[in-house]
Amino acid sequence: MRIALREKRQVTLPANLCRELNLEPGDLLDAAVEDGKLVIRPARKAALDALKELQRAVHDSGVTLEELLEGGRQVRQEIFRETYPELAEKYDL
Repeated sequence: MRIALREKRQVTLPANLCRELNLEPGDLLDAAVEDGKLVIRPARKAALDALKELQRAVHDSGVTLEELLEGGRQVRQEIFRETYPELAEKYDL
């Protein structure tokens, strides 16, 4: 399928592609060059792919769920202390 690149570097996606991918006006798309090809995918698919990659990385690292959650708590506390030092001191965080 050929799609024209317009003067302002805009393209129009054919309606049948939008229906097939459940795309609606206003949906975000991620665009990238992969192996010299333009690849455009719905942002939600890209987010799900990233989540799967994170899941794979955590699994491969051997980190337990408890360790991951504890690490997240520690990072949130550190950010809170840096952002709100007066409150962190007041509540002994």
